[in-house]
Amino acid sequence: MNKNEIYKEFIKIIKKKFDNYYSCKNKNINEEKELLHFYVLNNPYSSSTKGIKKFSDYGISSPSEYKKIIKEIKNIVGNDNYIFIKKGGITENELTKFKEQFENNKELIIFIKNDVGQLDALFTRLRNSFAHSNLFKNNKKYVLWNENKESLSLMCILSFNSLVNIKELICKNK
Repeated sequence: MNKNEIYKEFIKIIKKKFDNYYSCKNKNINEEKELLHFYVLNNPYSSSTKGIKKFSDYGISSPSEYKKIIKEIKNIVGNDNYIFIKKGGITENELTKFKEQFENNKELIIFIKNDVGQLDALFTRLRNSFAHSNLFKNNKKYVLWNENKESLSLMCILSFNSLVNIKELICKNK
């Protein structure tokens, strides 16, 4: 499968749940506001625009601090469920892993490298997912994705608590 076919298959997998979520009137608005406040307005990443927070604003600047946070995020979702793709894009194998985790309501982070570091790539992708409303909640887990020209750079399934725990990994350094 090429990137476009993987994207279309991903959309097929999530479409019904996504449509149901946005037609539902019982969403937890306060929960979403809390997530949006951090992941859009206060989300750190090195390539952020002027006036937006950077990792250094949270006291995170050394490679060892970046590695420690990545290790702690892996502990939150499980080492096998944290997949950073350094070269190329999301493949059929990762799409299959996403589908299995989605069906079993398990946490997962799959994302691809950008022109900065691993932590920057993850937070850039999470920010874009929230900012562009590429998310919905299913079985107490948020499904998030980042897309660009009908290809994926993030597929993610995380509980509210995990998203808050990841946020607190950044904020505790301040």
